Amino acid sequence: MGWTKKDKVLFRIIQEFGDSDIEAQIQKSTETFFKKPTTFTVFGYYDAAHQQFVWQQDMNRRMEQFIRGGYQPLFGSDRSWKKLFRSRVPLPPRYQNVIPYLMEMLNAQYRVIQFVHDGHDTYAFVELPVKQTFSFDAFSNAMFLYRMDDEMEQKYGTKRTRSRKNRKSRRKSNKNVKKID
Repeated sequence: MGWTKKDKVLFRIIQEFGDSDIEAQIQKSTETFFKKPTTFTVFGYYDAAHQQFVWQQDMNRRMEQFIRGGYQPLFGSDRSWKKLFRSRVPLPPRYQNVIPYLMEMLNAQYRVIQFVHDGHDTYAFVELPVKQTFSFDAFSNAMFLYRMDDEMEQKYGTKRTRSRKNRKSRRKSNKNVKKID
């Protein structure tokens, strides 16, 4: 499975907000969790050897339904984000945190924690009294531009293709016209 340019734009948006806001929140939640352990639900891990995120406990299906139910308008079409919910998602190392960041951004009830298990960066949901500091409005504004690109492609993409075909056919027909001296 290859990633399209649009997929990579989504990854960069998530990565940018994750690195600036979410990473510190995950670290704080993880520190809080280790001081006072409670029950948690592992949702996946990053397998660096195979450069893939591996979902656990069928959480990919649950989270896909969660997003479809409440966050579909944020993304516009599901062409990019639904690829993130396959059971194994090939992701280069620079994007290994995209899924955990997205889970933290969209899930206000649970915090995401990170720990190493069997040599993998493992991610889990946990209920903690850690306040979410992430600015969803700023993320939503960035996603507006992402959605607009999709809407522009839908609205004008086919017309541009037809226009190119028309130009090509006109050029061909112009070649067949004999010049009058």
